[in-house]
Amino acid sequence: MKHSLLLLAFLSTAVFLSAQITNLEVGDPFPLTEIEGMKGQIYPLDSGKVWVLNFWNRGCKPCEIERPYLNELFAQFKSQEGIRFASVTMNTERQLAEFLEDHPVDWPLFGGVDFLGITGDKTFMIKAMPTTIVVNQKSQIRYKHSGTILPGASGEAFMKLLTTVLEEE
Repeated sequence: MKHSLLLLAFLSTAVFLSAQITNLEVGDPFPLTEIEGMKGQIYPLDSGKVWVLNFWNRGCKPCEIERPYLNELFAQFKSQEGIRFASVTMNTERQLAEFLEDHPVDWPLFGGVDFLGITGDKTFMIKAMPTTIVVNQKSQIRYKHSGTILPGASGEAFMKLLTTVLEEE
């Protein structure tokens, strides 16, 4: 009985968290042409490109675990004109300077972005990290995943998705 209650509590929490990951859903139009940082810096999102947005923060262990694999994926796709990667964090680049020496991010960093919706923009409302969102060339959300993307099944599926989205017109 005790194990059943614990399992029920765990599953209820998992369902609640998955429902709370973000306001954005697969198939929705992506509502932004730029992302604004907390200090007013503007990060443009080129239209007509596939965007891979990876949301994370310093101290997030699953984020650190997936980063080397995402660096590998970025290296494989960076020469393709139709795709852009962005690392989106609430931390500022100054806050991350020392951290990034040990945990490099090889793709562009959008720092100081309130993706939790605490004081700023309520577009993302991301509650679990890491979260990865893929936006296609027509500014539609094609993928949303909370949790690590690693070599193996999740990585192969993600790479296949990116290839498919890049081939779409």
